[in-house]
Amino acid sequence: DDDFFCISAAVEGKSHAEALQSVGYTLLDIDQNGTQELVIASNAKPSDYPSCKGNMIFLIYDLHNGKPRKIVSGHYRNAWFLSRPDRELLNIGSVSAACSIHTLYDYINGELTCRDNWYSGLNEEGDHIFYHSYEATTDPAKGEQLSFTMDDFISHEDELAAETRRIKLTPFADLRPLTVRQEGTDMVFAVTAAVRDFTTVKLSNPH
Repeated sequence: DDDFFCISAAVEGKSHAEALQSVGYTLLDIDQNGTQELVIASNAKPSDYPSCKGNMIFLIYDLHNGKPRKIVSGHYRNAWFLSRPDRELLNIGSVSAACSIHTLYDYINGELTCRDNWYSGLNEEGDHIFYHSYEATTDPAKGEQLSFTMDDFISHEDELAAETRRIKLTPFADLRPLTVRQEGTDMVFAVTAAVRDFTTVKLSNPH
């Protein structure tokens, strides 16, 4: 599944045991609406973003009309973090060689809404220009040009990254012993622990 590319890329080169230990999950009511979201994230400090205090989030799902719905999926070039205060997510990434972003989103009642978006572009001379917008966009026409240098942009990103929060995760290693088999296009997981308290759902994006 393409949704899990972010996880496979994060554990590339690791042993089976290391991979299961380095990725974990938790149930967390991010938007405080009484329904918990499933968060799958890294247990390791993100080497690509050393200023971040939080874990890099790979996937967030909520329940919408009784069915799982993907809220975000991320990887090192499109990283998501839980930020402060509650109900806030930080997205840091590179759209292209010329365009980098760091964007704050409010997550309220199951919906992501862009609050502040900082991004870069190039002028005709090939110099970086920096913008701010209240929309999730990289279009220079939709933003206000800033008097940032590249150092200013990186420093601002570091300040936001330092406000990210670490999430306590249960490593997937704790579900061992684990077996996996493929049935058609589905991956079937089995554990030896009692499963009477487990609910099995198919994680997919209905859109």
